[in-house]
Amino acid sequence: MGRGCHGLALALPAGPFLGAAAMAAGDLPATALGVTDPAEWSGAGRLSDIVPHLVYGMTTAAVFERLR
Repeated sequence: MGRGCHGLALALPAGPFLGAAAMAAGDLPATALGVTDPAEWSGAGRLSDIVPHLVYGMTTAAVFERLR
């Protein structure tokens, strides 16, 4: 496996965890302050929150592995 593929392979398990951490860092304070309530979000609302955070996590993990 080449160096470029190696970064992607390691980003796959780490990416979702980084994305979830970023999502928690944004959603938990907003929920605690009463600005939003994720329990009231529609399916489309949840998806619009999850997808960008997942992409962020995958991209961050892949870039980190590539720069290492």
